[in-house]
Amino acid sequence: MKNSLMKSALKEENIMKNIVKNSWDKIAPTWPLQNIIACNPLQGFENLNFETALKKGFSLFQNPQLPPEMSKVNYLTIKWCQVFFDQGQATIQMPYRDQGFYKSWKKLAIFDEQLHQNYDENINFLHSLPESSAAAISVVLQRLTISDKYHETITTFLLTTLAGWSSYVKYLGEWNYVKNDEIESDYLAIRLIITALIWPKAGTEIPHLAADFSADKQVENKVMQITANEKKYRENLITKIYQSLPYLKLQQNKYDAQMVFCIDVRSEQIRRAIENCGNYQTFGFAGFFGIPTAITNDITQESYASCPVLLSPKHNVSERNSVSENLHAKQIKGYSTISEIKKFYQSLKYNFTTPLPLAEGMGIWSGGWMFIKTFSPKSRKILQNQLQKTFNQKLETSPEINSIPFEDQCNYAVSFFKAIGLTENFANIVLLCGHGSQTENNTYATALDCGACGGRHGDSNAKILAKILNQPKLREHLKNHKIVIPETTQFVAAKHNTTTDDIEIYQSTYLNLETLISDLKDAKTLNNAARAHNMGFADDKNKLNDFFFLRSHNWSETQPEWGLAKNASFIVGPRSLTQNINLQGRSFLHSYDWEVDEDCSILNLILNAPMVVAQWINSQYLFSTLDNVAFGSGSKITQNIVGKIGVMQGNASDLMHGLPLQSVFANDQENYHEALRLTTLIYAPSSKIDKVMQDSAKLQQLVFNQWITIYCVEPINNKVYQLNTDLTWREVENTKK
Repeated sequence: MKNSLMKSALKEENIMKNIVKNSWDKIAPTWPLQNIIACNPLQGFENLNFETALKKGFSLFQNPQLPPEMSKVNYLTIKWCQVFFDQGQATIQMPYRDQGFYKSWKKLAIFDEQLHQNYDENINFLHSLPESSAAAISVVLQRLTISDKYHETITTFLLTTLAGWSSYVKYLGEWNYVKNDEIESDYLAIRLIITALIWPKAGTEIPHLAADFSADKQVENKVMQITANEKKYRENLITKIYQSLPYLKLQQNKYDAQMVFCIDVRSEQIRRAIENCGNYQTFGFAGFFGIPTAITNDITQESYASCPVLLSPKHNVSERNSVSENLHAKQIKGYSTISEIKKFYQSLKYNFTTPLPLAEGMGIWSGGWMFIKTFSPKSRKILQNQLQKTFNQKLETSPEINSIPFEDQCNYAVSFFKAIGLTENFANIVLLCGHGSQTENNTYATALDCGACGGRHGDSNAKILAKILNQPKLREHLKNHKIVIPETTQFVAAKHNTTTDDIEIYQSTYLNLETLISDLKDAKTLNNAARAHNMGFADDKNKLNDFFFLRSHNWSETQPEWGLAKNASFIVGPRSLTQNINLQGRSFLHSYDWEVDEDCSILNLILNAPMVVAQWINSQYLFSTLDNVAFGSGSKITQNIVGKIGVMQGNASDLMHGLPLQSVFANDQENYHEALRLTTLIYAPSSKIDKVMQDSAKLQQLVFNQWITIYCVEPINNKVYQLNTDLTWREVENTKK
C-alpha cells in the first residue's frame, strides 16, 4: 500500500513537472540591458509551421483587454519582480534576496496588505505555504479547484500575460552565464499564489479567456505580406547571384592587406567600401573569432562571457595594461577613484534626505555640463577625454593568453583559417576587426554591439586571436596543416565602430600602416555617405563628417544608427560570389571554401551556430516590426529603466522585450525594416548541405516549418537550387538572362 502511494505521488509530481516545463517551453529568453542578445520571441513554437506558430503566438502574447483582477495580479507581480531582480538601481535592497525569489518573497508577503487585504484566511494561507516553490505550485492549483486538463492552460496563461518578466526569468534559469535552477519554479509559484489571493475564480475563468482570442485573420494578412516581401527580395538576390557567377574565380594572388570582419550586416557595407578604396581582400567570420572565452578586465574587475550564447566559455582570459606594471597600477587607481566618486554621487542622488541639497549644490554645474553636451558635443568629448587621461590613464590593454592551452590555440587557428578559406597567399598585414557601437544615453546600446561576443564589443577577441597567430611556434605547427604563413605577415587587432565607421587599429606602432589608415578613412567617408542617405540626411559633403559623430555623442538621439534593420539573408561562400553585388547592408556574409571542408565539419558549424543566431536576429526584427507592442518595446521616449535590467512603459508595465520603435520604424506610420524571414544561400555542392541537414534536427525543423529558406549555388554547374520543405532540391532559373 505504501509503495503504491509513493508511486502515485511520484507520478503526480512528474506530471506537474511536465506541465511546468511545457509552459516555460513557450517562453523565449530576454537578456538584460548590459548584454542584449537578439532572440526569436516565438522560439518556443519553432516546432510548428510558421503560420500556425504565428496564430498560436499572437493569440497568447497579443493579450486582449484583461479583466481587472488579472491586471491587479500583474501589478503586484511587477512590484515584487522590480525589487527582487534589481541590479543596483534601488537604494535599499530587498531583504533575504540571497535565499532565492520564492523563499524571500514568502517571508515578506505577509506584510503586503495589497496582497492579503488583511483577511485572516489569506494571511493563514500565506503562512501555510510549503517551503519549496515546486510544492507550492501543486498546492495553489488545488486551491483554485482547476480541472487537471486545464493546469497547463492556467500556467501558460500566467506566463504569457506577463511575457516580458517571464522571458527575463527564462534567461536567468536557462541562458545566464551563471544559471539559476530554481528561478522558473519560484516565479511561477509566486504568480499562482498572487492569482489565488486576488482572483479566486481564476481557475474557472482563465480557460475561457485563453480560448476566446483568435488571431487567424490578422495572421493570414501578415503572412501574405511577408511572403510578398520575400518573393521580391529573393528574386532580386538570385538574379544578382547569377550575374556574378562569371567573375567567381577572378581573384588576385597578392593583396596589400587582408581583413577579417564579423558576419554582421553592417560589416558588409564597410567591407565593400574598403574594397573600393584599395587592393584589399576581406573575409567574414563570427565576431568572437572562434574562441569561446570569458574575459576579465584586471582594471575594472569586470568579467563577462565573450562568445555566442549558444556556447559556454571554455577559457578565462585576463586583460591588463600593455605598457608597464607601473602604468597598470596607476590605471587601477584612476579607475578606482572615478568609481568611488560615481558611487558617492549615486548615494546622494538616491538617498531619502540628500537629493534636494544635491540639486541645489550641483545644479549650476550639472546645468553647465548639460548645456555643453547638448550644444557642443565636440567640446564635451575633449573635456571627457582629458578627465579620463587625468584620472584613469586610459591605455590599451593586452590579453594574457597563457590560460588557453597551446593545443587549443592551434586548433582555433586551424579552424579559423580553414573556415574562411585563407590557407595561402597571405598579405603582409591581416587585420582582425571586431566591432561595437558608440552611443550616448542609449538604453539599447548593447543591442548594437557584437551578438557573437555576447552583446559586447569584439575587439578583445580580435586581440586574443592576433596574439595567438603572431607566435612563431604556432606558425610552425600550422605547417603540418598545409598553412604556411610568411614571416613578413603580421596579424593586427582592430575595432570597427559601427556608428561612425571609424576603424581603430591596436598595438601597431611598429608597422607602417599610413596607406592603410588613409584608405580606411576614405572607406569611412564613402560608407558614411550611403548610410547617411538612408537616414534621411541631405547630401551636404561639408557636414557629412559630423553627421554620425554628432549622432554618436548626442545624449537625446533616439536613432543613432539603423543597427541590423533590413537584414534579410545569410550568405555562405567566397567573397568573390558577392563582391560585385551591392547587397545594401542586408546580408550576413560568412566566408567559406567548400573544397577544404572535406568532412563538412566547417559547414556544419556555420549552419548550426552563426546561421541560427542570424535567424534569431532576423526573427526579432521581424516580430518587432509586425507588432511592436506584443514583441517590441514601444517608443524610447516613454520608457523607464527598471532595476538596470530592462525597460518598462510608464512605471508599472510588463518588462518590455524586443526592439524599440525607433530601431525598426522610419516614423510613426512607416516601418523601415522590411518584414521577411531569413534567406540562406550557400556556395557548396548540395550533397554537402544534405549531409549537414541529415545530422541536424534543428535545421530540419527550421526548413520543414518554413522559418528559413535555403538556397544552394552548385559549383559543378553554377546553377541555383532551392531546398524544399521535404528536403529535396528544386532548380531556380535565372528569370533575367
